[in-house]
Amino acid sequence: MKKKFLAMLMASVMVLGLAACGGSSDAATEGDAASGDLPTVGVLIYKYDDTYISTVRNSLQAALEGKANVEMQDGKGDQATQNDQLDVMISKGVDVLCVNMVDAKAASGVVEKASAAGIPTIFFNREPDTEVIKSYDKACFIGTNAIDAGKMQGD
Repeated sequence: MKKKFLAMLMASVMVLGLAACGGSSDAATEGDAASGDLPTVGVLIYKYDDTYISTVRNSLQAALEGKANVEMQDGKGDQATQNDQLDVMISKGVDVLCVNMVDAKAASGVVEKASAAGIPTIFFNREPDTEVIKSYDKACFIGTNAIDAGKMQGD
């Protein structure tokens, strides 16, 4: 129960963050050309088969349904794969990025690319270094205290 609550809370906060970022795009996800007026959210997940992240991913998709087009990618636990996925999302012109880093130490590369493209970026679950977040005024981290999250996941 606590996991579902936390997942819904994170998804809601991300949706609010998206709304605050504003903007719209004519880009639509594949097979959904009718929703071109909605913003496109690029979501990079470190690994789909993680039980907790799977709950967050499903909650995020449900929370964004009808409010945004969602481009979601599975990094499969490989930072190089996630970097390639980031490049594709930037080239597609997503309006905002939600990033669950494979390796939080690689977040500076994400921030550099997102900043160059002017794309607001929300990191979640795996917290990048504070200085990395502070280096881009359109970047933030949404998450919980790691100890509390671990206790919730254990329960």
